[in-house]
Amino acid sequence: MKPIRVASAIVTHGIISPLSHAIPIRVGIDTHAEVDLVDIQLVRQLGLKQCRNKNLPILRAVNQQNLPTYGAYYLRLELTDSYGVRRTTRRPYIAIDRDPGDSQVLLGMPALTELKILVDCEAY
Repeated sequence: MKPIRVASAIVTHGIISPLSHAIPIRVGIDTHAEVDLVDIQLVRQLGLKQCRNKNLPILRAVNQQNLPTYGAYYLRLELTDSYGVRRTTRRPYIAIDRDPGDSQVLLGMPALTELKILVDCEAY
C-alpha cells in the first residue's frame, strides 16, 4: 500500500460521511496522541450513535487534568493528500469537548498507523 503524505503536519482536511452526504472538515494530526478524538458537537450535529462495549481510557490533558469523555462513535473519514493518494476508514473516535478553534477530528497514533500516514515535515 502506497503511504499517504501530509505536508501540513498539524492540520489537514478530510471528508466525513455520516449518511449519504459528505461534509468537509478540518482534521488535526497528533503523533503523540494515544487515541483518536472527535468533537462532541460534531457527533450531536450528525446524530451519530454511540458504539457499544467500548472501554474508554481516562484522558488527561498536558496539564494532567482529566478530560470528560462522551463515549466512542464510529466515523467514516476520507483523507486525500497533496499527491492525490486517498484513504477511507471507518473507526471509533472518542468524543470530547474540543475547542471551537481546533479541528473537529484529531487523528492520533492508532489512526495514523492504520492509515499508514507519514507526516512529512521536510516538505516546507
